[in-house]
Amino acid sequence: MLEAWTDRKFIIGWRGRSGIMSSVLFWLGVVFSVLGIIGVAKDIDLGIGAIPWLLLAGLVFVASMFNCLFWAVGMILEAIESKSKKEK
Repeated sequence: MLEAWTDRKFIIGWRGRSGIMSSVLFWLGVVFSVLGIIGVAKDIDLGIGAIPWLLLAGLVFVASMFNCLFWAVGMILEAIESKSKKEK
């Protein structure tokens, strides 16, 4: 797992997967937020209380930001690598 932080090829290769996972987690967070808001507005219990849905949405959004950061680092590294290849 150390190559995830040290090997440039690994980060560039996982760029697409991280972008997709970031998008999936973002929309999952939106769904959890909507469930939490509906639970608070109607004062009903949707399996778990309304507040845990909102907390779960926050955790999923944080996980989405981590994957988005990993995707951005991969894009930057790919741009640097292609620029250095073009200059040679």
